[in-house]
Amino acid sequence: MPFKDDDRYLMLLAGEWRVPQGEEGHENCNPTTGAKLGVVPEATEEEVALAVKKAAEAFGEWRQVPTDIRMKFGLKLAELIEEQREALVRTMATEMGKTRFDGHLDINEAVGVCQVVAPMAVSMTGKAYTNIVPNLTMESRVEPRGVAALITPFNFPVAIPVAQILAALVTGNTVVWKPAPEVPETSQALAALVLQAMEETERRYKVRLPRSAFHMLLGNAKTGEALIRQPPVQVISFTGSKAVGDYVDSIASGLGKKVLKETGGINQHYVDATANLRHAAIQVLYAKTITNGQRCTSVQEVLVHEKVYEAFKAQLMALGQNVVIGDPLSEEVWQADNTPDHFGLGPLVSAKQKMRAEGLLAKTLSEGAGIVYQGEVPPALSAGYFFPLTILESERLDDTMAREEIFAPVLMVRRVRDVRQGLEIINEQRIGIVACIHAQDMNTAEFFVQNCLRTRVDVNRHGTGALWGTKFGGDRGSGSGNPSLDSEMVYGYVLWKTVYRFYTPPS
Repeated sequence: MPFKDDDRYLMLLAGEWRVPQGEEGHENCNPTTGAKLGVVPEATEEEVALAVKKAAEAFGEWRQVPTDIRMKFGLKLAELIEEQREALVRTMATEMGKTRFDGHLDINEAVGVCQVVAPMAVSMTGKAYTNIVPNLTMESRVEPRGVAALITPFNFPVAIPVAQILAALVTGNTVVWKPAPEVPETSQALAALVLQAMEETERRYKVRLPRSAFHMLLGNAKTGEALIRQPPVQVISFTGSKAVGDYVDSIASGLGKKVLKETGGINQHYVDATANLRHAAIQVLYAKTITNGQRCTSVQEVLVHEKVYEAFKAQLMALGQNVVIGDPLSEEVWQADNTPDHFGLGPLVSAKQKMRAEGLLAKTLSEGAGIVYQGEVPPALSAGYFFPLTILESERLDDTMAREEIFAPVLMVRRVRDVRQGLEIINEQRIGIVACIHAQDMNTAEFFVQNCLRTRVDVNRHGTGALWGTKFGGDRGSGSGNPSLDSEMVYGYVLWKTVYRFYTPPS
């Protein structure tokens, strides 16, 4: 159940639920129906400062909590998320439009990353050096940085926050978290589970865990900037758009703070002349429709070898008719998501996001692109924020779809001469996280893998999402390169302290 005062959502500050006192705010709506769910108020600068102050005061106590207790807290959080799986999936669908299938993927990732990251609390043992210089012993220790400010997006409202919250807490940092304003109910549910995990760990192991180690603020960009600028904040984790991420980085880096940044870009699939075209088309449409096109790993461009361009386009058009648009909790969408060549499609997260996507589509069409295929939104869904699958083609390589991440189920198909031109476009003209190749010729596939300048490359696969326990993170303009799903993500939240000890051998 959401925490509200009348229709105003509450934030979590020092273990207490309270209404933010800022005058600004916005309505949270069900994207399927457009119905109002509540009002998301903005935390004031004073409330932001108070949360950071409390987190800074709790840092000394939290960092002294035994590492095995912090590990057990993280594993308990995984258990609680699993227990609340169905409720969390329903909440995500209701306030941001994730389909049931996609919601379960989000929970799978959250639980998995807990199980991977929590044991790092006891595994980060540092290093020792001897005999490099006579009579000198050196050791390098890992230590927490202090207060971590976490700013997370709407598209993975459980998995991404869980990964960052846990990585910060198990390494001894304290946390002030500002989730995306589009998902207040999911964020409240997760914050409540963090508190419950603390409480159950306390009871089971007879220890004290300070509640001020964790806070959850509500608000928009203004709240986020106020949080970043607080002097006690030592490390900032941001996941979201490139433009905002770059702005966050410029502020935080200028203040001498550690920045962990994960942003988006333009992701491509290259379809080779040797590809299994039907399989490739299925993988492309999955990458375009999952999370309703709102992933940093969603495909935006398909670069198709000229020899198979028309045949591949025909496959896309035929399979496009298998996209089922509907209520993300409906049985029809669930069945489509669980059928290999069908695709469930829910609404975009907000009216604002829908308007933005419509604007970018209109601009691309004005630049000469043509519509290859466009689905239809059923009249019964007209009150929601639904956007049909739209497939475009263009002879241009420098249009809006080449420059701006649309975050909607809009796909651009482009003709290329061969794999070399495909790689040239990916490496030299685009910023992104993922690139994929579809080819049965493994020599071409390996050439693509070795020469593609992306941190994630898939062969004959969709490329979207990421499995916990593996490296994941954008670079080259799409992030800071810090892995965000495997055990080593914790190193972004610690500093290395090297201790030199001189000794005199006994005579």
